[in-house]
Amino acid sequence: MSDKVTTALLQPGATELDGNRGLPDQSRSEKLMALLWTVCALGTGSLLLAPWLTLITKRDLLDNAGIFLALVILAIAYRHYRKKAPTAPAESSLFGAGFLCLASVLVSFGIYFHFTRIAWVSGLAMVAASIWALSGYRKLLYWRPVLLFGLTIFPFDDSGVFSHLSVVLREASQRISTLLAGIFMQLQIKGNVIAIDGKFVEITGACSGLAIFSSLIFLVLLWQLIKPMKMLALLSLCAGACLIAVLTNSIRLFLTFIAMKYSSLEFALAIHSNLEILLLPGAMYCLWLGARRLTAQ
Repeated sequence: MSDKVTTALLQPGATELDGNRGLPDQSRSEKLMALLWTVCALGTGSLLLAPWLTLITKRDLLDNAGIFLALVILAIAYRHYRKKAPTAPAESSLFGAGFLCLASVLVSFGIYFHFTRIAWVSGLAMVAASIWALSGYRKLLYWRPVLLFGLTIFPFDDSGVFSHLSVVLREASQRISTLLAGIFMQLQIKGNVIAIDGKFVEITGACSGLAIFSSLIFLVLLWQLIKPMKMLALLSLCAGACLIAVLTNSIRLFLTFIAMKYSSLEFALAIHSNLEILLLPGAMYCLWLGARRLTAQ
């Protein structure tokens, strides 16, 4: 036997000899299946690209900065994970194929009925399901941080589920801040209108702290991308981000009420937005302490 044939036999995964190398252990049907799902993914991506571009054109340039930053981080992370890909052999999964079919149906439902958010989340689920179906559950777990961080590129507006989330955050922050302010001053509350010494202010959706919450969730997913955590730890950190966002926004509203009491209404409204910028680093620090504690366990 020649040296070339011996080298081919020693190569892992070799099934046939072609004189110089062993052919990879991959059947023609698997190649066709991968090609089929690639074509489907490209078609679905083209359908989702139009509403994505429509949404980002309606937003300000500063609002889109976070989306483009997330895209850059995602590209860097993909390159990093690609270099250190797991060595486990790829294996097909029937459960992954079933989940892929379900995600495909949800994508079609979202596109047909113009539910952009459902279509986008289902599109990301299709990517995850494709990895699961073609490469196995271990490969899916390996790419999980990248897929979760991919949620940050969705150009959501303030309607739908985000409006309901904004209402919940606003009501929780208003109750805590008014309870704390009631210790130091007299105030009247009627719905979401607060009266202090004849000065009236309305707690609207812009005062809900949704920007603080979304910024903290962005940091949670970024931390998960750098140092992957178990799912229970990740969910615990997301819950902690929600609590920190509510408390931070409550302090922001409380300081606004203090400014209304001892200064003018115009001054209180002027510092209201700046307080969010001043308090956000402290919220990030508290979140970072929680992330370190969870990853250390």
